[in-house]
Amino acid sequence: MPDPTYRKGLCGRYCNVTWICDPCQELSNDTAAEIDEMLLHIPAHKDICSRTYVDTYRISVAIVNKMTAHRGNQKEDAKYFATYLREKKWNFETRNCGNNVVIFLSIGDRQVYTSAGEAAFKVLTTKCINRIYKKATKDFFADDKFGGGLKFIIQEYKKALKNGTCDDSKEWIWVLVGSLVGALTIVSISVLVLRYRCNGGWSGGIVSGGGGGAEAGWWWRGWRGWRRRRRRGRWLLMKQLSNYKL
Repeated sequence: MPDPTYRKGLCGRYCNVTWICDPCQELSNDTAAEIDEMLLHIPAHKDICSRTYVDTYRISVAIVNKMTAHRGNQKEDAKYFATYLREKKWNFETRNCGNNVVIFLSIGDRQVYTSAGEAAFKVLTTKCINRIYKKATKDFFADDKFGGGLKFIIQEYKKALKNGTCDDSKEWIWVLVGSLVGALTIVSISVLVLRYRCNGGWSGGIVSGGGGGAEAGWWWRGWRGWRRRRRRGRWLLMKQLSNYKL
């Protein structure tokens, strides 16, 4: 696998400043350019290595159409290639700080592997990487959206490295709060419905037609009573006039 910083043409990026090596150009130029833009600057939440004052990470991406069998197991081969590129072939870490990350994608073998250096691995733990990978597979890789999957992974890695943690517990807290609020709302509505049902309200159902029907019923009964009273008043008046003539 050529070094993208020195042999851009062999990596399919030619004159572009790049951290991607995609010899077969599996990604479109636009997608590769977007990923390159994402990889230009990856800040850390603090100095990673106190003695060397390193405050950035370096993520690089290797893409192949299909791997040449090396160990007979696709997962092991993907792991081997990613680790080999990070530690030896490319080795983009800064002053032996372990701030480098390699994402290896083999499209034909449907394998993705992330190899993280010592400093990066403190944030991008196995649990963190697996969680992000599963989400990327579900939303992108399963539908052969390889560019979208890579962009999602890089986005999540950058977010974690910048924050200094890949812990998503805060997100789960907000999900829990939202669920509780939703449950309380449903309970409140149910209690309100039962209360009005017991008081004789909303007899037509919890729809606008039921309320309208009740209002029309009250209005119709009042109008009939007024007509009845008017007829009785006429009868009394006629009776009085008859008595007066007599």
